[in-house]
Amino acid sequence: MASATEVNLTLNDAKVLTALFDSGTSNFAHAAISRQAEPLADVSEPEFKRLSKMQSDALRTINHANPSKDTVRTAVDTLSRILEEEPRFAPAYANRAQATRLLIDGDDIIRSANAKTIENITLDLQLAIDLASPSSPNQPVSPTRAKILASSHTHMGSLLLLASRVQDPDEVPSILRPESGRSAEELASHHFRLGGLYGNKMAQEMANVRDNYNIDGYEDRSSLKITLIFTVTSWKSGRKLKRIAAMPTTKFQTEEKYQYLNGFGSYHESEAISGALPVGSNSPQKCPYGLYAEKVSGTAFTAPRSENLQSWLYRILPSAAHESFAPCGLDSGAHSLETEPLQYVPDQLRWSPFAIDWSVDWVGGLRRIGGAGSPVMKSGMGYYVFTAGKDMDEKTAFYSADGDFLIIPQTGTLDIKTELGQLLVRPNEIAVVPRGLRYRVTLHQGEPARGYICELYQGHFTLPELGPIGSSCLANARDFQAPRAAFEEDLGSKWSIIAKFNNRLFSGSQSHTPFDVVAWHGTYYPYKYDLGRFNTIGSISYDHPDPSIFTVLTAQSPQVGTAIVDFVIFPPRWLVQEDTFRPPWYHRNVMSEFMGLISGDYDAKEGGGFMPGGASLHNVMSGHGPDSASFEKASKAELKPAKVGSGSMAFMLESCLMMGVTEWALKTCEKVQGGYNLESWMPLKVHFKHPEQKHHVWRQAMTVAQVPELPYASAYFAASLAVRAGRARGEHLSADHRSLNPSGSEPLLACHTTCREGFRIGQSVAALEYLDEAHPDTYPLLPPVSDPEARAAVRTLVGIICTDTQPVTNMRVMKAVRALGTREDRTASLTYWGKLWSGY
Repeated sequence: MASATEVNLTLNDAKVLTALFDSGTSNFAHAAISRQAEPLADVSEPEFKRLSKMQSDALRTINHANPSKDTVRTAVDTLSRILEEEPRFAPAYANRAQATRLLIDGDDIIRSANAKTIENITLDLQLAIDLASPSSPNQPVSPTRAKILASSHTHMGSLLLLASRVQDPDEVPSILRPESGRSAEELASHHFRLGGLYGNKMAQEMANVRDNYNIDGYEDRSSLKITLIFTVTSWKSGRKLKRIAAMPTTKFQTEEKYQYLNGFGSYHESEAISGALPVGSNSPQKCPYGLYAEKVSGTAFTAPRSENLQSWLYRILPSAAHESFAPCGLDSGAHSLETEPLQYVPDQLRWSPFAIDWSVDWVGGLRRIGGAGSPVMKSGMGYYVFTAGKDMDEKTAFYSADGDFLIIPQTGTLDIKTELGQLLVRPNEIAVVPRGLRYRVTLHQGEPARGYICELYQGHFTLPELGPIGSSCLANARDFQAPRAAFEEDLGSKWSIIAKFNNRLFSGSQSHTPFDVVAWHGTYYPYKYDLGRFNTIGSISYDHPDPSIFTVLTAQSPQVGTAIVDFVIFPPRWLVQEDTFRPPWYHRNVMSEFMGLISGDYDAKEGGGFMPGGASLHNVMSGHGPDSASFEKASKAELKPAKVGSGSMAFMLESCLMMGVTEWALKTCEKVQGGYNLESWMPLKVHFKHPEQKHHVWRQAMTVAQVPELPYASAYFAASLAVRAGRARGEHLSADHRSLNPSGSEPLLACHTTCREGFRIGQSVAALEYLDEAHPDTYPLLPPVSDPEARAAVRTLVGIICTDTQPVTNMRVMKAVRALGTREDRTASLTYWGKLWSGY
């Protein structure tokens, strides 16, 4: 095991890592390092030398076995002053993180008591990584930047690894808790791999033993990906560095490595060797370079020109050259569907994140959730989840004769080699592989993958019509990418071709590679799309619009405007509607709605149960909508322009068909959340206040709510007099009323729902004080306790009304006063008694 000095970690970190793992061996690739590269791209050479001298002087004081805490704090303060002067000086962030780590006692550093310190360390490491990283993987970096990256990635990996080993998740500081996309263990491995890439020996060993731990079966705590959004401000210069994902292009962690043809539904052509495409004909007597011409038809020959999909391939050997197919014997939920009946249930369903199976490849990891229709009849669709922990076998290819695969990765990058070329498909991208095209899926740097698939049995995906929107917006055709021709020559190996045929798997062998297409042209090809390029539109006046405005792709049924399936996304977007409940409304739909979450939190589900890698199904006419927490939050939110969904991407597959669910999805996977309805909608509160209901606690509270502009004393009048509205004259003197209030007076407060039986209040002030105390979160009738002067002022006004003004205007008192004098002096008597009683 490498020493702590080599790793640039503290002694405690090295000790913990040594205790957890044994070292292995690894042949690591190395990043391009050049002494000719600038030490730091954004810092001039004189400034770099000056700041490096200050930094070295500070670090020299703690570069021994047991520096005192005061000495370490002094060094940290010096590094902070350096960063105040120049916030782009990356080495100071890395070294401040290392020095700050020395301030934590003991080996058990990942605990809530250290949360603030761990947060500062993590932010410093991320800043060091961002400032030192090259703009592209192949760009050489200076030895200084390589050292920063090696140290910072390794330090970050150690923190994540230690966090993943803490038994109590509440002890893990929030900045290290998984949120979306990956587990803490996966991220630790990722950072170790990068640390090793830049030369850290410990990191290489740690990445090499990654298989010693397993992420299969994570659930609630592994919403998986830590995303840091931060701002660093220089106090002296006011300069600011900020890293925030920008639209409209996703900032992917994995760099693109292929080139593409752009355009949706376009007629493309591509040659891996110049001149491989014939000129003037599709199937000449002799194709260039001795290639075979092969046509792939995705529609009938006689389909309308606007719908006709076909491509011509020019390849070394035709795809027909193979041995007979036979059932391949794979036994899983995806491969035994021929006799498996689907179950149709009206309940709302939600699944926790599906477990990643490290033992299977792309084909073995397909699991059918459900669907409708039949690939035999070319009607309907099927929904799947996929997980993969390893590459497909090197000499294996797969295709589906049942339908087009819409692939939606949630975590892990898919490297898809198709007959027509290669696609790199990352989370927040989608890919469509048409029916019949053969492909092989491998994983990027061995990272496991998980995601969703919609297999379209009926027709093909198209872009939705825009109607009055105009000629652009939503998913623009130019942003779809198709592969360029690429081929390999292999005529002596045995290849296995796995075919999905009526939801069964068959295998056939051939003695040549299926990836031998040297050139192709046509309209039938695989493609991918970056969801970050979706041009979102919405309401700029009032009301939440229908989700169809977020449709990326659609497959229409024969009924105009009704889809076999729509692929809809809910990306980051601005909400500006006035006087509007902004989340999606409560809804029952003739369509079925299957949802998944790629990353982040869906803004209409804040209860925590809808997680990346999980799913939900609201079948035909199953009621659904925001959960209780989301409703309460949105109902009280200040209606100012707000951006929702930052760092999040949810999607929906909406179909006009009733969706059946497999036994695997309902039971075998053990991911169905039994309390979905109970947690989401059963807690919804009753807010209804009947305008004609008399003598009821909510009647009183509603009346006050209707006059929020009145001061508290006037609100008292509104609440007191409200009971009189809408009742018959003299009703308070009736026997029914006297049975409730023997005095026959009003108002009367009688609670029929939440109070004990027979509870009544016949005095206004007591009733109002009860309402204020019993329902403090509804409509406060007094100023807050923090403002005793205002509360006293309200009580003074109430006292004047109740004690001075109101008694002499009481009907019984007025009748008695009038009876004292003659008709001529009654007015004088009332005036006299009013002034005498009130003192005014």
